[in-house]
Amino acid sequence: MTFEVRIINVEDGRVEQGMFDTVPTLEQAVKVVGLMREFLSTMPAQFRSPLPFLKRGSVELEWASATGSVAFATLYESGQPATLAVMACDPKSEAGQGVLGGLQQSLGLGPGEFAPTDGPLMVVAALPGAPEWQPMLHLLNTSLAAVYFAAMMKEPS
Repeated sequence: MTFEVRIINVEDGRVEQGMFDTVPTLEQAVKVVGLMREFLSTMPAQFRSPLPFLKRGSVELEWASATGSVAFATLYESGQPATLAVMACDPKSEAGQGVLGGLQQSLGLGPGEFAPTDGPLMVVAALPGAPEWQPMLHLLNTSLAAVYFAAMMKEPS
């Protein structure tokens, strides 16, 4: 199953988007998705915790899954928020529209970045900060979405 990820660079307004599969084929992505799946399998529906499988940096995940097949995730680097993300299994549903609209309003952005798709959607706000962490944070967010969407859509990952 595929899902879309849109990353909004809050500092300059640049938007990157891509389609990903809940079962990745790239070796590094397979490894990170597996580590993320194992980590999430031991956690409650809401938590904030360091990611113990990372070998460098001090990255924490704050996670909350909610009714309506939506979830929220914030990645922190050295205690500072680095990315804010919302996930919606059905972006056109009331719950999906609610989380997307909430993030859009809080960031003061236009509707284009938040337009619903026909499939699962993750929208990530990359906050100003250390740009050298962005590739790793992108991989972590995409891996998180792959695990979440596979579990929610009941597809093996």
